[in-house]
Amino acid sequence: MNGTYARWFNENDVTYVMVRPDYYVAAAAGSPEALRRQFDELMLQLHMQAPNQQTSRCA
Repeated sequence: MNGTYARWFNENDVTYVMVRPDYYVAAAAGSPEALRRQFDELMLQLHMQAPNQQTSRCA
């Protein structure tokens, strides 16, 4: 690797990403909360219901 991803993460203040199976970055965020908001918005746009945060976590 030549550091391209590390530079992109640093330049965009990104810590977390959601990547589609075709390697397209679907969402990027600096915090887990921001990523969750983006995930919820994506689910709304796809007309899908996001799982409840309480039920989506492993016990």
